Order: sequence, then C-alpha cells, then structure tokens
Amino acid sequence: MRGPKASGVILAFRAAKQCARFGFALVGLARLSTIANSLYTALADSTARAAAFITFAVTASGIGSAFWGLVAGVIATQAFKNKT
Repeated sequence: MRGPKASGVILAFRAAKQCARFGFALVGLARLSTIANSLYTALADSTARAAAFITFAVTASGIGSAFWGLVAGVIATQAFKNKT
C-alpha cells in the first residue's frame, strides 16, 4: 500500500492512538477522587495508619501486587499491634 491511501491510514492510526491516551487520562482523573477518599478513610484511624499506608504503597507498586499488598498489610498490622 503506497501513496495517499497509506498516509491516510497512518494518520488515522495516530489520531486513534492520541484519542486513546486522552481517554486513559480522563479515566485516571475520574478515579483520583475515589483514591483520595479511600486513602483519607484508611489513614483516619491513627492506630492503623502505618499499616494502611504500607498496604497502599505495596499495592500501588504494580500490576498483580494486590495479593502482596494484602500480605504486607496483615504483617504490618500484626507487627504494629504487637509493638504497642
């Protein structure tokens, strides 16, 4: 495929890619208030604040880390509970 048709297809793919990026950014902004509210609720209790932050940090570290975030949260909760 050569000529004007090929350049039109390439431009269409580039435009679709930019549209998808904008959509992902819009979805990320929409989820920002949910994440902020969840963090506020989790960190409101001063007795479990450190464990909640550790859980969030481990879970936010990447894809597939929800399990490890849960494990780290349980370990942190037990460690801080035994410390006090």
